[in-house]
Amino acid sequence: MMKKVPIKFSDILNATIPSSPLPDKDEGLSGLEFLPSDFEELKLFALLLWKFKYPNGPLSFIGRPDGDPDGPFKWDFLFNIDGLYIHIIRSVNGLEVRWWNNFADFKDILTFFYMNFRKYETEIEEVINSLEKYKLILNPYIRHKQIAKLAKDNLEKISPITPTFESRTLQERKLIDKYIKESEKFIEDVNEQAKYSMLLVLESAFMAEAYLNLIYVLLVRDEIRLSKKLFKESGTTGILVKNTNNL
Repeated sequence: MMKKVPIKFSDILNATIPSSPLPDKDEGLSGLEFLPSDFEELKLFALLLWKFKYPNGPLSFIGRPDGDPDGPFKWDFLFNIDGLYIHIIRSVNGLEVRWWNNFADFKDILTFFYMNFRKYETEIEEVINSLEKYKLILNPYIRHKQIAKLAKDNLEKISPITPTFESRTLQERKLIDKYIKESEKFIEDVNEQAKYSMLLVLESAFMAEAYLNLIYVLLVRDEIRLSKKLFKESGTTGILVKNTNNL
């Protein structure tokens, strides 16, 4: 039976890996909230990385083997603290907190994080200093490439067959019906071929443009950074680029 857990004074060192990555189907989530927009995300990531060594949530393991190049900012941690299962998800919507297996007030979960920030300030700072620094360059290259590949794959599956017709078939109703069906299928395939051909051309063009924009951003990043309009026009969804001293 679930109970309310006084989590706010719990120590992150006592956190363990839950026995299940998902809530029980019958009981479901106990709560779901987003951390405040001013919440110190880097400290939270560093605290959990210090404790668990790497993002250990289920979403970190079910994605593409080589990662999602349009969403490299996404990560998640999952842990059990005093019988309360907490799942932290960094998604495009922000820092999402889900909890189950027991009950807790969201304000107590916030207090738990802030208390551990203070308690392990030195350890958190060491982790932050060890992280590589990245900047987010927004660019839709990968998405356009995926759509272009989809169009190409579908296009290769279509082979319109020209229907055959001979004058003698006019005397044979079955052959006339067959010719009509073949003609309808031929027109349908040609239309599909034209549709995917246009999509392939468009997405290939968008893909090339996005790739050039990415190079453009890297070459003239200082100018773009100083111009909100140029930065906004340079792309729309994420690629991370290492921020070295030369960037």
